[in-house]
Amino acid sequence: MTEEWVSLWYQCLTQNIDYSLYCKARDEGDAAKCAELEARFDKIVGIYEDFGTLDGWPEAGMQSELWREWFEPRRHLFMSAPRIVFDLQQYEVRPGYVLLDVPVQDDTKATAELVTALIERQRASGAVLAAPLPKYTLREVGGKVAHGLQQVRQACRSVARSYRYDAETFEELRHVDAVGCGRGAGLNTRTALRRQHET
Repeated sequence: MTEEWVSLWYQCLTQNIDYSLYCKARDEGDAAKCAELEARFDKIVGIYEDFGTLDGWPEAGMQSELWREWFEPRRHLFMSAPRIVFDLQQYEVRPGYVLLDVPVQDDTKATAELVTALIERQRASGAVLAAPLPKYTLREVGGKVAHGLQQVRQACRSVARSYRYDAETFEELRHVDAVGCGRGAGLNTRTALRRQHET
């Protein structure tokens, strides 16, 4: 999993009308709407707890400060990453993780070789197990990712285009307007208001 893959999950969720409606209902404290959506989508509560309210993809994409603020506290949900522990009081013992005391060499490769040799010895002895997978992983078929990055990118774009246009006038809508009252209701209401205004 890479940060770009995570960004595509984020983008797809921002384009999902039901998820956007759920975010709106949670933010407004609309318990009835939340219950209705939770009854239809059994995983929506857990996804919301992990992803929170998403308000469209930032213009600057992954370079955006908004993206960094959202991604960094959630990185562990998608990918395992090594970290340096400077304060032993803050170290948390977890299955599949080890705390190493490594003499850092002038040559980075030499340091990496020391670490590799140590982990290999520990794994062979059974003293260290592999870390558990992150909560969100890519689906694999035969040991390979089921869908390529390009396929998923294209799917995200297609979804975005499909609901961002008024079904009758084909005018492009802003994300907040397309989500507004829900796909059908929002579009029909706007069309009816426009027609009423024209007469």
